[in-house]
Amino acid sequence: MKYLFLLSFLVFAASASAQIWQQTAGPVEDNVFDLCIDSNGMLFAMTPMGLNRSTNGGDHWTRPFTFSVATSRASMIVAQNGNIVFACDSGIYVTTDGGETVRKTYVAGSITDKHFQFAISGSGRIFTARTTGTFCSDDHGLTWRKADKDIPIHLLATYGIAASHDSVFSVRESRLYMSTNNGEDWPLFGSPVYQGFRLTILRDGSRVMLTSAGVYLNRGETIGGHWESLTNAQINSTAEFTSFDKMHDGRVFVGMSNGRIYTSIDLVDWELIYSGLEGSKAVKRVVSYRKDNTYYVATGLGVFKNRYPLSVNATQSRNFLQLFPNPLTSSAIISFSLDAPSEVVMRIADHLGRYLITENLRLSEGQHDVPIDMQQLPSGSYLLTFRAGSYRETRVIVVVK
Repeated sequence: MKYLFLLSFLVFAASASAQIWQQTAGPVEDNVFDLCIDSNGMLFAMTPMGLNRSTNGGDHWTRPFTFSVATSRASMIVAQNGNIVFACDSGIYVTTDGGETVRKTYVAGSITDKHFQFAISGSGRIFTARTTGTFCSDDHGLTWRKADKDIPIHLLATYGIAASHDSVFSVRESRLYMSTNNGEDWPLFGSPVYQGFRLTILRDGSRVMLTSAGVYLNRGETIGGHWESLTNAQINSTAEFTSFDKMHDGRVFVGMSNGRIYTSIDLVDWELIYSGLEGSKAVKRVVSYRKDNTYYVATGLGVFKNRYPLSVNATQSRNFLQLFPNPLTSSAIISFSLDAPSEVVMRIADHLGRYLITENLRLSEGQHDVPIDMQQLPSGSYLLTFRAGSYRETRVIVVVK
């Protein structure tokens, strides 16, 4: 049986970027701390005054819950069962019905008891990183318990946390701790370069730490390890780094304090996809709704959205990419059309992010069919990274022997 995968996409010119990204109709407050989207596409935004909600992609907003006192920070997460869990200066709240009813499930012990980040493991356990330590919930945010009872008291303050399956990482001072049993024990894993304030685990298990000075990657499997900077001259800015977010398609976004947004697929090449917020307050979060490929950005000027956040610097107006067959047993043909001569790079990586096959080509305008020999690779799933000029895309290739 033959398998045919056809991808068609539009690549927009730089002059169109201001038209692609549109400001939504709210929330009423411009300063948005965080965003999340539930499985039904309902959009939630945290502002200093409370929880805001939109059921139509940001065209109309309501505020179902208002804080008694304005908060200086807030973040949120969607639990496995669909609960919306959010934290602010005064504690942690949860709603089980889209914001209609909200209950407080954790009360901050003092004015210094601050929340920094949520994470959720493969089992559904939710973790919160706080200045008083790490807490977890096994019932989707309804109750909380201490998760780091064996950590020395001077290292309790947790500034970042991330989870993948049953592995959980937490940032404390200048140290990184790892739990391999879903947060029950926390041995020391390594010492980051800088004090991080947001931690992310990528699909290959690598750790990414966001600091005000940059973004750093650690691929190590043992204690210690090297942290490499992911930012380079392509991110030409003296502003601070304020957000790092991964999407369902493998794309990552970096937000800056001056409102700029950069994106990358391979963590090597970065592209400025939006500078229209120049001079504004910081970018706080980028989220996406996979069912319609809409991306939303939380900023100090409100919420912006973009359905096609692709390359904005490419000269090609339309391209078609075919991958045939997929799944495959030994080789595949990658077909595409170029509107102008271009540098084309195709890379095949395994689940650990190691590049196994690389093709660097200089191709002329027109139709091209490039064979990829994968007969030496064992059965499994691999990631194809395709780059033509400024356009980048990733696709999964399945090898069956």
